[in-house]
Amino acid sequence: MNHGRRLGEDPGLVDQVVFRRQGGDLIPAAASFHREDAELLARQLTPLLRAEDGGRQPSLVRCRTASGAAALIQRWPALDPDGHPGTISHALIGPVAALSMGTCVSLHELTLRGRDFAARATGRLTAVPVGELREAARRQLPGEDELRAVEPVLAAATAALLTDPRRPLALLGSSLPDWPERNPTALVAFGLRGITFNWLNRFWSFATYDTAPRLWVTAVPEPPGGAAHLVDLAAPAGERADELAAALVARFLDRLPDGTEGLVLAHCPGTADAPLTDRLDALAHRLQATAQHRPAPEPPVERGLLDTVLAAGGDAHAAWDALTVLHTRPRSDRLAAELCAHLLRHRLYLRLDLPDEDDALRAAWLFDWAVSPLVRDPAQQPGLSGLLHELARHGSAHTRALLERLVLDTPPGVAPPDLPPVLWQQLLRDLRDLGPAPVEPAEEPVEEPADEPAGKPVPAFQAPSFQPLKPHQPPERDQRWLAIALFAALGTLLVLLLMALN
Repeated sequence: MNHGRRLGEDPGLVDQVVFRRQGGDLIPAAASFHREDAELLARQLTPLLRAEDGGRQPSLVRCRTASGAAALIQRWPALDPDGHPGTISHALIGPVAALSMGTCVSLHELTLRGRDFAARATGRLTAVPVGELREAARRQLPGEDELRAVEPVLAAATAALLTDPRRPLALLGSSLPDWPERNPTALVAFGLRGITFNWLNRFWSFATYDTAPRLWVTAVPEPPGGAAHLVDLAAPAGERADELAAALVARFLDRLPDGTEGLVLAHCPGTADAPLTDRLDALAHRLQATAQHRPAPEPPVERGLLDTVLAAGGDAHAAWDALTVLHTRPRSDRLAAELCAHLLRHRLYLRLDLPDEDDALRAAWLFDWAVSPLVRDPAQQPGLSGLLHELARHGSAHTRALLERLVLDTPPGVAPPDLPPVLWQQLLRDLRDLGPAPVEPAEEPVEEPADEPAGKPVPAFQAPSFQPLKPHQPPERDQRWLAIALFAALGTLLVLLLMALN
């Protein structure tokens, strides 16, 4: 398991590791990264990989590592080789943007690797591309019906949170409906995050079962000691807190269909540390004020166009008409971010194994208006990093030329993308490791054309009349890559300067 790649080295991948007990210790039995990093991670996560009662129930855990990455752990009860009760665990480790709250809660219902896998896996595992993980989770995102089913628990947890926002919450299992067969903890954490998104600036961690609450939301079999706030549906938090919590949860659920649930407590900072009465007064005032200023939902035309693009998946032919119209329509920040993430997930519809000039022109046109404006958005950087990495590492003159076109050699009137320094550094490393671009030999004329690839052919690219792609003659290759090197060096110097100032 002593692989050369270090944990978190590639932001476009989510690593995985399996932990099992051996000789009294929890050790990494299999991992997609270097063993030294896996052993360090095991020591950091040990309190969350075991339970005092031997982990009588399975648990899903979302937490942060010491390096700031997000971890999603699936834990099962098991006997160790000596017959003692213990646990086995499978964990995904990656950027917070890749393992968002929505993704983690979705994967609660979509187990990527089951208990049998965790019991047997050894040696080397394969890292999971961020795009694949998000696509799997997107199909299982919790909806209004699932959250309404846990509304009483969510309201009780919200009331406890309003009473004291700085204390972790312990959900008493015996007071939860259908416990332990049905466990609402992950959905409650998802709801709390949505309600307090603009109020509490925190990473929402949770454990769906533990004997001691160590995270922000934990389901426990019996009242624990310590500083956690016990959420017992049979013991109300207080009349005013309960009423305000119920109103907040109702507002959150009403706004789920149009995607504005995260604005329930928008522009209400600074009240979490206020005295209880002042805090409840401020929250009630904000709730009343925002009721009259509900953001408008996405225009149905633009939303419908984007839904058509999303439904097409990686099929450029099926998405093309909607894309050409969507380009001309105003797009909200949320819609633009969804479109950008989708195009990066499907690599701008590129077929790198089938070099084609139309593919390259189409990809460049999409990149210029749908991706380039959002390259500084942290949520887009894993997908953007993966795209640039694939183009740089592919190694052909065709993909190298396209990479130049996207990041440096843009046509007149199209500004180059404002890539963050970290992406310039990654790009330079990839190109340095790969060496000079190969010179592809001229093709000999053939008597008959090559076969079309399987599936419906994508039509030859024709830039829409409102956005023509003008022919553009690039400068000499060595001048272009000298410019890339200079950009990367400047980015590195900027990062070092900022670190020195801090």
